[in-house]
Amino acid sequence: MEIYNPQDTAVDIAGFGLSDLLGAIKYYFPSPTLIQPDTVILVWCDAEPEEGLFHANFRISSTGEWLAVIAPDSSFADSITAPELPADSAFTRDGGTWHIGAPSPWRH
Repeated sequence: MEIYNPQDTAVDIAGFGLSDLLGAIKYYFPSPTLIQPDTVILVWCDAEPEEGLFHANFRISSTGEWLAVIAPDSSFADSITAPELPADSAFTRDGGTWHIGAPSPWRH
């Protein structure tokens, strides 16, 4: 999962969470988790948390599924049902429109 900060200042997303299961937060961002201006952070949703800080304890299905970013107050900051994706592609949002494209490490 990729999270982009389009703002002119850093944003701390500590306390936010990620999930692919309604009603459960599976991964929490530690404190601090700063995203610098015009920067993307990558969270590997690979069910391999032993691999490091940004490896979530759940896997995103390549056949598509629901995903959510959950705010510290438990409200939904964002959610989407991603479609099945071809290899080496990402489901991205540019200006509110979702489409299948290249993952950000190859776009920037």
